[in-house]
Amino acid sequence: MNTRTLINTLLALSFVAFFVSCTPSKPTGNVSLHSQQSNIINGVDSTSDFQKQNGVVGIYIMIEDAKGNQGGAICTGSLIRKNVVLTAAHCLTSTPDMQIVGGIVFFTTGIEEAMKQMDKGDHSNLRKFAKITHHELYTDAEVVGSTHDVGLIRLNEDAPAGFEMATILPAALKDSLIAGASLTLSGYGVSSYIKSSNSEEFVGGGDGVLRQVAGIKVTEIDSTGEEIVLDQTSGGACHGDSGGPAYLTVAATQTAAAKTYLVGVTSRGEEPCNKDSVYSSTLGYKAWIDANLVKILQ
Repeated sequence: MNTRTLINTLLALSFVAFFVSCTPSKPTGNVSLHSQQSNIINGVDSTSDFQKQNGVVGIYIMIEDAKGNQGGAICTGSLIRKNVVLTAAHCLTSTPDMQIVGGIVFFTTGIEEAMKQMDKGDHSNLRKFAKITHHELYTDAEVVGSTHDVGLIRLNEDAPAGFEMATILPAALKDSLIAGASLTLSGYGVSSYIKSSNSEEFVGGGDGVLRQVAGIKVTEIDSTGEEIVLDQTSGGACHGDSGGPAYLTVAATQTAAAKTYLVGVTSRGEEPCNKDSVYSSTLGYKAWIDANLVKILQ
């Protein structure tokens, strides 16, 4: 049984109802980049220890058009509660022509690994969507300013044992996140993205495997504090990394050990994934995250 068939079978076992907030409007600010789904270019494969310590998860979204044709897409997310994942709004948004009808979160470093386990009747590293929501002002339009690209997934049960929750950068450390700061990115997206040999279109490969890349520099934090712009000339996020984390490690002090914080959620970037990328700031959206954690857990 192939991967798509396995996933469709799992989703068919338990259809779930979703509650999605979607009334996008046009915000203001000073960052303007075309919205693109995102993956990790020039990175290295992540270990299971890295995944568990940072609470990184893979997301497979099941979509269906008006004619009943089904497809799917891969995104990435971060575990911020034992049964709640933070990801990008654009991973959770239905359109008039394409509806989200289900989804799973996988807790393995590769989707194929999860599917092999599932083929043997082992669903221990898979969780279904129980409820989803995204920012009420989210827009996928090309705008000046923040697109409010954040969303939450409540799982049907807690994450597997051994998974830690990501820690959002506290306001007291906001001065650590400045232009020139060095971040680590992670995601299940493509590892290559090049022009096709027989067309002008770019094609990607290698998605579905968790990877990470370090040393990605912050070039700008927008005036609202809601978005972070990164320099990706040496590697970074691309198609499939959408919703994935950006981490900042704050150095040790006399009173505290060094600690890694979740500072961003992959939002969008410029083709072909080797220029700038934009991340939604977890600090900038902390109030929204906190308020909607309460709602989604009800």
